[in-house]
Amino acid sequence: NTGWNLISVPFAPVDDTVDAVLQGANTGTVWQYGGPERAGYDPAARLEPMRGYWVFRSGEPITIIITGRPVPDTHVAVVPGWNLIGPVAPFPYAAFEPDWMVHADQVYLPPVQGYADGRYFVAPTLQCGLGVWVKFLQGASIDMGPPRD
Repeated sequence: NTGWNLISVPFAPVDDTVDAVLQGANTGTVWQYGGPERAGYDPAARLEPMRGYWVFRSGEPITIIITGRPVPDTHVAVVPGWNLIGPVAPFPYAAFEPDWMVHADQVYLPPVQGYADGRYFVAPTLQCGLGVWVKFLQGASIDMGPPRD
């Protein structure tokens, strides 16, 4: 979309460089959050699954087709404090509520916050392709994939 976008990649791209994944859709630098210990942003050279990224686009909204493969391990390490993360899932990339969101009191401080159309919103589920802000109570390894049956 035009303006700032909080994105994620729901699988492992064949070529994970910013230029290959975004195909020129970004205007300027793509930013990743350095974590609570750095409390700042760093330029991203690669777009990795399970992380969130800030991308600015000055042109008209476009759709990007990315090729990749499923992520074999859907767990990601999070640290106490704010984390900018994104879900992973197989096609058709439906929205879902991972197990750690169901047990909020044990892992994170609700709400999970997404960003779209120039504003933050409460994200009741995770949507593949979108990044979210989550404030974790402690360091942990969390599953960013959909619940398993």
